[in-house]
Amino acid sequence: TNAVLTILDNEFGPGQIGFSSAAYSISETGALATITVIRTNGNRGAVSVGFATADGTATNFANYLGTNGTFFWADGDSTPKTFTVGIIDDFVTNANRTVLLSLSNNLGGIVLGTSNAVLTILDNDSVFSFSTTNKHVRQCGRLLYKIQPQK
Repeated sequence: TNAVLTILDNEFGPGQIGFSSAAYSISETGALATITVIRTNGNRGAVSVGFATADGTATNFANYLGTNGTFFWADGDSTPKTFTVGIIDDFVTNANRTVLLSLSNNLGGIVLGTSNAVLTILDNDSVFSFSTTNKHVRQCGRLLYKIQPQK
């Protein structure tokens, strides 16, 4: 007679490390953006990976506080790791700005998954404007303010 034998593979390798998302965002009023790095598809062996920030359209020390470092996972550990990026509110109206996030220098046989991501800093400042060049504000017939463009 014949029988079917199914062998379940329960031996996982070191797995894969990557950002939990390819895109993160935070308001310019947020103090810290938290970025998460995950280990999936295995947890055998001690592994490590480096992380870093770099200027996209945002500038380090003007719009954010850059950081870098190394995460370590012990054999059997697949706990997510996080790092923070400090956000600086510049009080200037501008477009949303981006910070580039990267993982590199993976050691211990780990494979990189999502190794690049973008943090978008959402501008919180608004433009105050008028639809015409001259405006007058009157109360009870008296001129209170006259707003004109600068020459």
